[in-house]
Amino acid sequence: MESKIVFKPAFKVVGCAYVGRNQNGEIPKLWDRFLARMHEPRGIHPGVSYGLCMNAPEGSFEGEFEYVAGVEVADDGEIPAGMVYREVPANKYAVFTHNGPLDTLKDSMYDIYSNREGLAWAESNFNMEVYTEDFIPGHPDSRLYIYMAIQ
Repeated sequence: MESKIVFKPAFKVVGCAYVGRNQNGEIPKLWDRFLARMHEPRGIHPGVSYGLCMNAPEGSFEGEFEYVAGVEVADDGEIPAGMVYREVPANKYAVFTHNGPLDTLKDSMYDIYSNREGLAWAESNFNMEVYTEDFIPGHPDSRLYIYMAIQ
């Protein structure tokens, strides 16, 4: 997969979180929960949502990660009950485009990790999915963007 390199300034996200290994499809279930409540945080970019994938919090089991489905917010002023607030630091990213339905996203992730194109992932191993108006659930022409933090 080809990528483009971009710098994204720091931003803040409020959403629903999951910690684990996604062995039983927990992330799609998390999105279902979040989408039902997506209107609650005061998002500043309507039509854009994020799937943040980061290291698990301290005390988690080996191989677990944290995933947050959320929207960008201006600050941590109003966090709805049951949601979390995360600050994403400014970073340089390799941006990949996933084309097609979500059930093939795992194939795109495999391609990204298998063919790094000489990229050095950031030590944080942070990545995120960015869902814009190009994302059309279940449609073959759907697109979402995968941002992989790089050094």
